[in-house]
Amino acid sequence: WCCLSNATTANSSTHLPLTEPLLETALVDMLGSSGIEVNQASAGFLYNTTLMMEAPSGSNSTELPDTAVSLLCSCLDGIDDGDAIDETTRHRRLLIVGRLVELYGAPAARLMTDLGFDQLLKDAQHSTKQTELVREILALVEYHN
Repeated sequence: WCCLSNATTANSSTHLPLTEPLLETALVDMLGSSGIEVNQASAGFLYNTTLMMEAPSGSNSTELPDTAVSLLCSCLDGIDDGDAIDETTRHRRLLIVGRLVELYGAPAARLMTDLGFDQLLKDAQHSTKQTELVREILALVEYHN
């Protein structure tokens, strides 16, 4: 994952496309029990991938791409599970969420609200070392809702 992560950001003109099998594999490794290092590395890869994503061309876009939906839901699912996620992986998952809300705006914020992830973050913000990052994400969600 480290090599792929570097390849993703090394040169934007040759950036690696996030295919569905690659996304699924990265999500399984980020969420799985393969070891903390694998969780962290795949989360880093996915975050770097979101940095290479471009905003939708129409500012009135009301739909999220499937990739963004998968990333948002996977990154937020179980984010409040205290000991099950190490802080580095949690931090990277939250960075992915923040980037997607920043990139896609209202559709991402609505999805989070509709699925109750905003409340999950509100409840979890005091039980994580990522309090400030969670506050920033919640502010973005509120702004776009």
